[in-house]
Amino acid sequence: GRIFYANVLGTKMNILGKDFMVGVFRDITDRKKAEEALRASEEQMRALIDNISLGITYIDKDHKVVLTNKAQAKMFDRSPVEFVGKYCFFEFEKRDAICPHCPGEIAMATGRKAEVETFGIRDDKSRFMVHIDAFPFFKNDGKIAGFIEVVEDITERKRTEETLNKTEERNRQVLETAYSAY
Repeated sequence: GRIFYANVLGTKMNILGKDFMVGVFRDITDRKKAEEALRASEEQMRALIDNISLGITYIDKDHKVVLTNKAQAKMFDRSPVEFVGKYCFFEFEKRDAICPHCPGEIAMATGRKAEVETFGIRDDKSRFMVHIDAFPFFKNDGKIAGFIEVVEDITERKRTEETLNKTEERNRQVLETAYSAY
């Protein structure tokens, strides 16, 4: 009385002038359960990636975007699917070739994390500062498949630092003036 998934192959046969249906049933319940577990795992991974506030992008060794999350796409005022299959250097910095400061190139060459601060450039040409940590991405056989970038928009932090530096410089000048007048 158990219900199961089956793959059914059937055919009509004529034996001694009588038509018969012959069928083969193969139980594929385990395969269906494995497919469902994989689908659930993929959904969990996507939810995890999309709920992180940092930009995350998987880029292959040819510098084409394989996957990007919502936070990364939002930095560029676009949808994540708009980046897939396109060159990262053009999509993120509007360059025609690999960025000279590309942390992904360094990560793939060294097999270790690399980082850089640079500008992201949107389609409307507006710029914003980012900090990028790039990590090499290895296939099961140990060969490099590409790299993962974790991107943080640091525009506001840099503006705040610049304001604080200007304030410190003004305060230093005021103190020097006060000391010299003393």
